[in-house]
Amino acid sequence: MSRLRVGIAHLKSIEILSKSEVHELFAPLKAVSSSLAKAVGSHCVDGHELIKPLPSTFVYSEQSSQEGLKSLLEQGEGVYCLTKTQLDKIFGSSDETIDIDHKLLLASSQLSTTPELPITSHQVSPQSPSHPNSAISFPEPPSPVSISSLLPSIKETALSNNTVLTAPPPLLALQKDARVLPEDGRRFFEACGEPSSSSEGMSVLSDLIREKGGTYFAKMVHPTHGGTPLHVAAGVGNAEVCEWLLDHCDVNARSFNGSTPLHWACGSGSLDVTHLLLANNADTEIVTYTWTRETFGKDSGQTAAFWAAESGYWKCVEAILNLRPMAATEVDERGAGLVDVAVKGLQFGVKKHVDAFLEGDGVFFLRVKEEQVVSKVL
Repeated sequence: MSRLRVGIAHLKSIEILSKSEVHELFAPLKAVSSSLAKAVGSHCVDGHELIKPLPSTFVYSEQSSQEGLKSLLEQGEGVYCLTKTQLDKIFGSSDETIDIDHKLLLASSQLSTTPELPITSHQVSPQSPSHPNSAISFPEPPSPVSISSLLPSIKETALSNNTVLTAPPPLLALQKDARVLPEDGRRFFEACGEPSSSSEGMSVLSDLIREKGGTYFAKMVHPTHGGTPLHVAAGVGNAEVCEWLLDHCDVNARSFNGSTPLHWACGSGSLDVTHLLLANNADTEIVTYTWTRETFGKDSGQTAAFWAAESGYWKCVEAILNLRPMAATEVDERGAGLVDVAVKGLQFGVKKHVDAFLEGDGVFFLRVKEEQVVSKVL
């Protein structure tokens, strides 16, 4: 049998958008959340670009500049929002200046194409024709964009996006169709709801798992609220149990009202669990279902950041903003933002922090685009 070995490299450009480009991007009805894109299975909707969340590996792992850049590029095409610290994590702090119009060409493969576009082995490396092996910096540092300056356009767009959220099935029907927990399932949920200091709860979990197996319990949902065991453990801040359950439960499983384990962790102020879930790819853009009445005391159409803000847990909000700074600009189906729900919950400390973030040092927007696919017979 003869075999043919072919190497393939994806050449991608990464561009730091100017202030005017960012404001054009956020013109009403142009910016589209990736949660809406997921519904139609596309990286863009009606030709409009997405503002994508940073990969969890970019925030939660110790990486070099090249590794950080690679983790970003592996997420595919789109626009990413970064703070100044995160931008430095990508490009480093070299004093050498390379003028390439804020655009870089990058690749990942074992190939070599032309001297003008060298491709390094097993890494992503910024390149330019005149300085193929040098670090990247800019003749004039890119200017950050104030988030507060984008708020009017973003709010109009967000409210328009909210009109297309999927309507949930009736709550009473969900509860009626839910299966009654068997005795061992009831005991398992109760043990998951024990605080982390409870050795008795861990003992019960260990015994039940040894008897039935983890998959058996991971597929169960509570007949009252529709949450999984991971929801319950996240809600009480039991990081040890959550870490084990992540091997068995869906980190983005949704309860009857659409909330995820991240909602429950943020709503209860469980910072350790919040970081744990985010590091394991918890989706920060999932919103609660849009019923006409409030669900579980929270308004509809809200991400986990809203639950944290209304409950007074700024550190949980901040953890989400590290992955997705533009979460600070979102609104729920009633048009309320993080500041609004913080005030509603009399959490004026959270309001102060969110206001400071919106008026702070600003953010940068990077556009990643695939320019060319190169192949070569090895």
